[in-house]
Amino acid sequence: MTRRRIIFLSVLVAYQLMLFIFTAYIAARRDDISTLTFVYGKLGWLKAVSVLGVLLVLAEVVWSWWLDRSAKKEETFLRTENEKLKAKLYDLQEGDKPAAAPNTTQR
Repeated sequence: MTRRRIIFLSVLVAYQLMLFIFTAYIAARRDDISTLTFVYGKLGWLKAVSVLGVLLVLAEVVWSWWLDRSAKKEETFLRTENEKLKAKLYDLQEGDKPAAAPNTTQR
């Protein structure tokens, strides 16, 4: 994995951990009405953060698709280059062989 990919996935994991800790905190304080009203007041921020999470997951999907596509293109290119080099090598080997002399003996 590339360094950028590791950093991106680390950010995604940190986001998921923060979300888990937040929901665990709210679940622990479910009887405290002041905590719930505070969270209700920050509902706009919660929506924005959830959209950020969806965008991070979408970015990961697109990034994976793009890497897969570019790897397939590179594999096709390398396969074509390999076949060309094999053909050149074959041509060089055939060129080094002396031509067979025609059989001119008559009976």
